[in-house]
Amino acid sequence: MINGLKGFFKREEGIVNNSWDGWELGRILILVLSIAYLLLLIQVTLSHKRGKFHRKPMWLPVITLPLLVFFGLFNSFILNDFLKWVLFTLSIIAIFTGVIGTFYHIKAIQDRTGGFNIENTMSGPPFVLPLLISLLGFANILVLFLN
Repeated sequence: MINGLKGFFKREEGIVNNSWDGWELGRILILVLSIAYLLLLIQVTLSHKRGKFHRKPMWLPVITLPLLVFFGLFNSFILNDFLKWVLFTLSIIAIFTGVIGTFYHIKAIQDRTGGFNIENTMSGPPFVLPLLISLLGFANILVLFLN
């Protein structure tokens, strides 16, 4: 299937045409990761808005994820070394954002009555979701280096 999709936006001297000949797997993966970041952005924004952003670190993913979506999509369609470095830097920030978020989510679960138990884990903030942001950041870095 990838061979049939190769190069949909083939580049010839800066001109983009409608074929898949210029698309490598790395560009497609960056596009898919950007869409995953967009879906995460919707979920995180809704959840943190429900929490009324009562802690300042709640703004970290709400600010970082749109930048990752924008530069990831931009990097998928325009090949540029500067954009790759920006996406690389944002991916490192995403990894740290996920680690910080995991810490705060686990702390919020522990602060509930009964501490860290199954009921509080189910009803409290999802402590695995920030790790997904970190994992996607790591995947972005891998794709950038393998590309």
